[in-house]
Amino acid sequence: MADLNQAYREFTNLRRLDAGRLEDMEVYSTVLFHLGKEVELAFLAHELVDLDWLAPQTWCVIGNSFASQQEHDQAISCFKRAIQLDPRFAYAYSLQGLEHTENEEYDKARQCFMNALRANRRLYHAWSASGNVDMLTCQGMD
Repeated sequence: MADLNQAYREFTNLRRLDAGRLEDMEVYSTVLFHLGKEVELAFLAHELVDLDWLAPQTWCVIGNSFASQQEHDQAISCFKRAIQLDPRFAYAYSLQGLEHTENEEYDKARQCFMNALRANRRLYHAWSASGNVDMLTCQGMD
């Protein structure tokens, strides 16, 4: 998150060297999401569907593509599919939680972040987002 442009350059180089790589493509899709590169994100989703339809990374990329278009319920469905394919895929739980947050479904979001942390106690993404949900729910009590 400190330097999204550098991350974008590194992932672009990585994809040039290994176009068939699935590992970490969910992270790359998050970089594309934050940079507002919707067309590249959609293209990545199509490439990964062709590469491996049953990979949880593919479904996270598709979900991020929907999220970039403010299609939160569609994104949630994609992240659920990623979790079905690999119940230990922590990043998918975390992305699903972010979409529940966008829908103001804070209890569901919190549960997703806890599931992410059960799968990977060191997933910073889930710790950070969980704290944000806690802040949002506390603000609503004022």
